[in-house]
Amino acid sequence: MIQSLPRTFRLFLLWGILTFLFGLFTIDQRHDLLSEQLEQQAQSLSQGLSQRADQHDAHLTNLSALVNTGEIPPLAQMVEVAQTVQKFYPRILAIDVISLNPDSPLWIMTTRPRDQTTELLALTIKEAAVTSTGALALLPLGDLTGLPLSETRGQYLLVKRSPNSPAARYGLALTIDSAQLVTAETSFSNDVDLWLDLPSGENILSPAGNASSVSNSSLTESWMTRLISPDALTFEQQLGSQSQPLTLRVKQSPPLNSLLPLTVILGFSALLALALLGGNTLLKQRSATRDAQAKALLGRQEARIAQASRINSLGEMASGIAHELNQPLTAILSQSQASLHLLKSTPLKRDALISALEANVLQSKRAGEILTRLRNWTKRDATVVQLIDLNQIIRGVVDLMNTDLKERNIVLQLKLDNQPLLSKCDPVQIEQVIFNLVRNSAEAIEDQKDDIRRIAVESRAQGNQNIIQISDSGCGIPSETLPRLFEPFHSTKENGMGLGLSLSESILQRFDGTLTLINQSGGGACATVSLPSASPAAGKK
Repeated sequence: MIQSLPRTFRLFLLWGILTFLFGLFTIDQRHDLLSEQLEQQAQSLSQGLSQRADQHDAHLTNLSALVNTGEIPPLAQMVEVAQTVQKFYPRILAIDVISLNPDSPLWIMTTRPRDQTTELLALTIKEAAVTSTGALALLPLGDLTGLPLSETRGQYLLVKRSPNSPAARYGLALTIDSAQLVTAETSFSNDVDLWLDLPSGENILSPAGNASSVSNSSLTESWMTRLISPDALTFEQQLGSQSQPLTLRVKQSPPLNSLLPLTVILGFSALLALALLGGNTLLKQRSATRDAQAKALLGRQEARIAQASRINSLGEMASGIAHELNQPLTAILSQSQASLHLLKSTPLKRDALISALEANVLQSKRAGEILTRLRNWTKRDATVVQLIDLNQIIRGVVDLMNTDLKERNIVLQLKLDNQPLLSKCDPVQIEQVIFNLVRNSAEAIEDQKDDIRRIAVESRAQGNQNIIQISDSGCGIPSETLPRLFEPFHSTKENGMGLGLSLSESILQRFDGTLTLINQSGGGACATVSLPSASPAAGKK
């Protein structure tokens, strides 16, 4: 089906398919590249966050050592240490120290303003420290204070009991801003979103206005799916900090133009178009060379095929040719006998003798013309282009075939133009074309009823063309055969070689002529030969 499409359309279709496949390949490669880059960046972020989390643990450990230096915590030193920590670590928003002794005041130290909210927070820190089994407690700040989510987004408490034993006397807490914790470590593009989850699964950091989880869909979807809707690249890993096993999740949703840059696809399309056009031009040149070689080979063989065809035709017309020669020879014999009789008679009949000898001359010329025509018909000479009268060619063919046609009970009707139809051709080759066409018609109608076996040969001038039409009263050409009429070696005859029409077409094309065959509306087939007309002066050049 594709082979039936125009060559240009097939090239365009191939260009489109290859460009599309290149687009899929490019998307797949860049998708994998971005995935690898995201993996590296996310791993680096995870390592940095783990180190920072361990710093928080170290701050709490130092603060715990300070608060337990005596029976009474050194408040001034604790405040100084807390302020220094917050100065160098802006992500630590507040530091709180709570007494776990029910007989002592709740607050030991805080770096935040004290109000009703902080009182609730102090109770929460105390409860977390009392219930601790030794591990640090990580709690989302917003759920503990009752403050609006916009004010506490991304903040969480890190609570430690001090000393870290069932006999703990204090609860220590750091308030961490997870946004500053993560931002300080990231160099991601704007299309990357980050999430940070507590060990309990509660989310403490998410893209603004989006607290949903990251889809864990596979990163190995098909090329087609990626082209229509490119996959989001994802990463999920728990931090390496033993005391703060937060979970980091990263998601990147690359736009299609980042996976398939316009300059890349346009550059490839242009290069592909040039390659296809160049390849098509090269194929055309090679095809033209092969056609020229084939035509040259066919041309060298045509002379042999034509001569073999003519000799074969002579065999078919042998009885007719013998009859044609027998008539003038019989007439010559009869007139010669009459002449001898006249010479022996007395007195000598001079006028009758002259008449008999003149008749012998005419019959001898007739026999000579028949023999010359036969010799030319079988002779294998190079092409001789000369000015010829197509009407004379037609009459010569009729003379050759007349007896054969009569034996087949075929009536040949001639309707030739009154004026000579002059063309520059090889007379023998054109004679063979006419002969082939008349013979084809004869074979097509030889099985028809006697009263309708007719072949009509007509010639006429039409503009600058000389037209010869040969029609018959047969059944016409089968519709399935029409497209292959001029195909070499294709024949509907039982013993046919399939070269007659192909050879005739090639001969006419050599002299800028054409050959067409159609079925007539009234029945039978009609062959039309068209050759350029020439003026009498053309034959003198």
